[in-house]
Amino acid sequence: MRLPLRCLGVLALSLCTGCFIERGHPATEGADLVGGYDESGEDAAPEEETTPTPPQKGETDTSESSDEADPPPIDTEGQAGGPMEDGPIETDAPIAPLQPDRSPGVHDPGTCSPATVQEGDDFCSARQVCTGNTITANCGMIGGVASCFCQDSFGGLGFSLPSLSAGVCGPILEACKVGNIVYGEPLCAAPSTQVFDGVCQTDRRCEVPLMVGAISAFAYDEQQSFCTASSAGGMNCTSSAEARYTSYHLAENDLEAGCEQALAVCASRDDASPFTESPSCTPSDQGRAEDSCVVNTSCIYSADLGDGVTQTAAAGYIINCGRDTGDGAWGCRCWDNWSDVYFDIPSNASGSEICTDLAEPCKSLHPETVFHDATCSQVHRNASGGVCYAELDCQQPSSLGGLDVVLHAPLNISCKQEDPALGWQCECSAADHHVITVDAEDAMDACDAAAAPCQEMAKQGASSPTSATAE
Repeated sequence: MRLPLRCLGVLALSLCTGCFIERGHPATEGADLVGGYDESGEDAAPEEETTPTPPQKGETDTSESSDEADPPPIDTEGQAGGPMEDGPIETDAPIAPLQPDRSPGVHDPGTCSPATVQEGDDFCSARQVCTGNTITANCGMIGGVASCFCQDSFGGLGFSLPSLSAGVCGPILEACKVGNIVYGEPLCAAPSTQVFDGVCQTDRRCEVPLMVGAISAFAYDEQQSFCTASSAGGMNCTSSAEARYTSYHLAENDLEAGCEQALAVCASRDDASPFTESPSCTPSDQGRAEDSCVVNTSCIYSADLGDGVTQTAAAGYIINCGRDTGDGAWGCRCWDNWSDVYFDIPSNASGSEICTDLAEPCKSLHPETVFHDATCSQVHRNASGGVCYAELDCQQPSSLGGLDVVLHAPLNISCKQEDPALGWQCECSAADHHVITVDAEDAMDACDAAAAPCQEMAKQGASSPTSATAE
């Protein structure tokens, strides 16, 4: 029986985009503070105040670089502090609180070149290039057991074998290549709880049996909960189990019992969202001027799980606008935990209230909505060492908050060639778990050839039932 993929709850946590090899190691345990709240809903330290600036458009670069090519830089635009509005705002159109991981499963890697295998007394490795992926498998003896790891373009899976037998890396690679990984029920040790002054921590180690094709293996699930006594009564807890990280409020006042309860609840949760109501949202940070503004809104989700346990999660969205001193047009950026959309507003818009007016309609924006009827143009391209990177700016006229706007969303492409017989392998930011294969003379041509199919995949994603639409 497969284990649940994720105990979802901390919405600011970056979600994995992995494929068949997303399990075996717990996800990074951490949560971004969004909108001035931590996952318990209590105030976090305020961010440093900076002046908001309008989003900058990328400059066209079609020259070859002699240095190693890097992906386009991540925008780290500043946020401004300012007065807070009084009281929470109940919203009727909540930010989507959950984005479950794509379920892994057996898939077709496409046409593959012959695998290369190396073996020694205490190690083995295998590697294979396919039109849909490049897969590697490695095992080595560590501490009396064989520690193995298989990886492809989308992630990795770590596990252990009782011993290292001859010829094992080839079958591991074949199983990982198609996602033939089956998980069993975990075998967990008794929890160990430590109680300090007003805080507690519970730890438990579980051994998870799995079949990698026909090979019996095992992985470890390190589980932990951490709770603090709340001044209002009860306890605030965070728990991690396998690839899950979740926040709870417990009515329980016994730290030892509460820590163990929080861990048990997290370990037993499935992928279904417990959040059925709109969150409570509060503007937590605002900066306003005649030519710039920012609104940073925090939202808290909660769901009663029964037995005195309330699951909580923090989310947020930010809108940041700045006016160009040249033509008076506004450039705005709207982003939440999962999406980031830019848009331009003609010069007929004015006033420091523009961010407040656009905050609500901003929540309906997602990059997929831009791709549906977008026109895309190349804004950046470079190549080095047989690898190319390209960025396209996709634009779509729309209406937002009663204003005519032009929505923008980027498409990122990277291509490389590991086997000339299999063509160039290109990854498109709009195509999860899929590699575009193109024929091209060199890296630059490969990025150009991948642009059209990448745009088509983006449009198909925009037409899916789960895509949001901007009103």
